[in-house]
Amino acid sequence: MRVSSLARSRTVLIVASLVLLIGLVVPVTALAAEVRSANQVVVGPTEVVADDLYAFGNTVTIDGTVKGDLVAFATQVTINGTVEGDVLALSQALVINGTVGDDVRAAGQVIMLDRGAQVADDAVIGSFSLESRAGSTMGGDLLFGAVQARLAGNVDHNVRGAASAVALDGTVGRDVTLEVGGQAGGPQPALFMPPAPVPMPAVQPGLTLGDSARVGGRLTYQSPVEGKIAPAAQVPGGVSYEPVVVAPAREPTPVSIALDHLRRLVTLLLVGLLMMWVAPAWTTTLGGMIQSRPLASLGWGVVALVVFPVVVITLAVVAILLAIAFGRLTLGGLVGPLVGIGLTADAVLVTTFVIFTGFVAQIVVSVLGGHWLLNQLQPALAASRVWPLVAGLIVLVILTAIPWLGFLVTLVVSLLGLGALWLWTQARLRPTSAAVSAGEVGAGFTYAGAT
Repeated sequence: MRVSSLARSRTVLIVASLVLLIGLVVPVTALAAEVRSANQVVVGPTEVVADDLYAFGNTVTIDGTVKGDLVAFATQVTINGTVEGDVLALSQALVINGTVGDDVRAAGQVIMLDRGAQVADDAVIGSFSLESRAGSTMGGDLLFGAVQARLAGNVDHNVRGAASAVALDGTVGRDVTLEVGGQAGGPQPALFMPPAPVPMPAVQPGLTLGDSARVGGRLTYQSPVEGKIAPAAQVPGGVSYEPVVVAPAREPTPVSIALDHLRRLVTLLLVGLLMMWVAPAWTTTLGGMIQSRPLASLGWGVVALVVFPVVVITLAVVAILLAIAFGRLTLGGLVGPLVGIGLTADAVLVTTFVIFTGFVAQIVVSVLGGHWLLNQLQPALAASRVWPLVAGLIVLVILTAIPWLGFLVTLVVSLLGLGALWLWTQARLRPTSAAVSAGEVGAGFTYAGAT
């Protein structure tokens, strides 16, 4: 027996699926590719798309024929007709009830291969729910990472995957290798997800092989609990079960909780000292902005929190659309750099956002709060660069250690910091506007020295 992290394995598989999806979107070089963007993108029953199709919309429905690949981004993608090449889909739901002439690579909340689905080669899936219904066929391998999977169709080659719940009722031509969760615990994850456009099956936690299950090779699986294998299930290659020891979660003790908060205090203090050494004026300017315009800072912080994910998603979509456009213009050499720049910019934005909300905003508010507190108690110390930071961080860490209140305080601090940054940026870009200037917002922060 060995200790294994099933959650980590599932995450790796899902991320691998997304990477494969993005990686295969990048090399767009087809000259005759067609791009369609609308609320509802439909290829009619008698319609034939002569080459690749790139479809963007709320729903994408293929009732006719796509002679090349299908690349789709939508809330729901439905394939009732024929795609002679690959299918690459990123959607909340993907339903295949037609023919795919090559591979399927997809990520979404629900992936379903209906009774009429015929996939000629491999399928790589990352989803919450994966279902292949009886009558569906896959001519190659199935690789998946999901929360639950019900496999009632036919897979000619191998199945390899990880999920909390797997039900196998179909036929696999070769080997099956799985990492499976154990007994149910807590509320169902689906309760916290948006409603699915298509129904999801109910799958019991753990591994279940029904009477109709057929595995041509060997079944190998890891799980905290032994799977339920029906007597009529056929596995001529044998079953290999490797128990997974799940270490019980340790209840935090008062000492461990105190140490966690102490470590957080030390980390914030070190980062704060660095900020007060490298950029003291900028740090106190942001604090002064919050002090002079608290409601505006809070309001613009809410705006920034809403706008940020929109910007990240838009940047990624624009990069992919530009890559497609340059690919169609035979400028294939620009495709890779464009997508690379877009994804790098997204990564930089996300990293900067996390660092700012997790460290900078808390330090800015702590310096402001500590400065005010020391002005009331020890005015001589308020002129220091260090003591307001120390006093403010101690108060902040104590407040955020209180259940429920801590979350609210952290949220408000992050919003104030984001709003102050927004207003500071406005003041820098429009120094003559009505925005408070940097000199005004910094008023009240004076230092007698560096101690």
